[in-house]
Amino acid sequence: MISTLLLMAAPIAHAAVYAGDTPIEGAVHVDVTPEGFDAMAGAIPLLAPSDLPVDGVSDGYGGLFDQCWLGGYSFDVGNLNIGLEFDDVSLTPNTGYLDASLRLYVNINDEAAPFYLDTMLECIESSCDAWVDPFEVNVLTTIALEIVDDPEGNPRLDATIGELDFDFLGLDLIDLILPAVSGALDGAVGDLAPTIEETVEEAFSAAVIEQELDLQGKSVLLAIQPGDIRIAPEG
Repeated sequence: MISTLLLMAAPIAHAAVYAGDTPIEGAVHVDVTPEGFDAMAGAIPLLAPSDLPVDGVSDGYGGLFDQCWLGGYSFDVGNLNIGLEFDDVSLTPNTGYLDASLRLYVNINDEAAPFYLDTMLECIESSCDAWVDPFEVNVLTTIALEIVDDPEGNPRLDATIGELDFDFLGLDLIDLILPAVSGALDGAVGDLAPTIEETVEEAFSAAVIEQELDLQGKSVLLAIQPGDIRIAPEG
């Protein structure tokens, strides 16, 4: 086994007799396999806006003594739109937390609807339309897991996503618009974070079982709830 996540509370009790309604700590251990993590990641709905408008950016310097030919410059970028396509999510157990990786593809405008770029460098003005073909972006983060009590006092799993780290792969992008693009991506992916947390929590809700059993004509209520969680990179 490559990876292991255990829900447990204490060592398993063997050959012991317990009175009715007595909680038995560590009675059940749940081991999540690599295939389980793959299924969990595949259940995350990767929804994103197909068109994400971005505020334009501009800046400039009038030049020494306000003379444009003495180092003056300016730029103005507008009509920016970002297209997003979420491609894949992977979850990997680490020591005490999960590593999460999200791959998406981003394009900035297109040939049919380009953005404009106006520049001036030492009194020489230039204007052009431009767009950026789709490029890959990897988003890395962590997911912390802990057992908490719900409002009724029942234990449940709580998942919390950490800070987002963006890795722009193979990107030769105009430095002028990168800050605006980064901010828009951070907002779009950040909006997906609660969905990822909810999906992980719902996946582990399968560890909560409440079932009535028939044992030799008598009804027995079996209730299983998580008591602890341990995450390790190796089994």
